[in-house]
Amino acid sequence: MTRPIKGIALASGLVVMLIGFALAVTVWSYRNAVDARDRALDAAPAVLRVARGDEFDAARAAASAAAMLDPAAVRAAVARPGAGPSRSQRSVSS
Repeated sequence: MTRPIKGIALASGLVVMLIGFALAVTVWSYRNAVDARDRALDAAPAVLRVARGDEFDAARAAASAAAMLDPAAVRAAVARPGAGPSRSQRSVSS
C-alpha cells in the first residue's frame, strides 16, 4: 500500500518541479522581450532621422522600420511642418 503512494508522491513532486521550471522560463523570456521592446523604442528617434534623409532607399527602409517600432512617433513626425521629401528629392521627382 505504501509503494503506490510513494510513486504518486514522486510523480507529483516531479510535476510541480516541471511546472516551476516552465514558469521560470516564461518569466525569463517575457523579461527579455520587454527589454528588447524598450531598446527598439529607444532606437526609433535615430531611425526617424535616417527616414528624413536624402538617400531614398535608406529613408524608405528607415521609415518602414520606424513605423513598426513606434507608429505614434511616425504619425507625430509626419504631422510636423516641413515633413515630406527634402528639396533634393523634390527636384529629382519634378
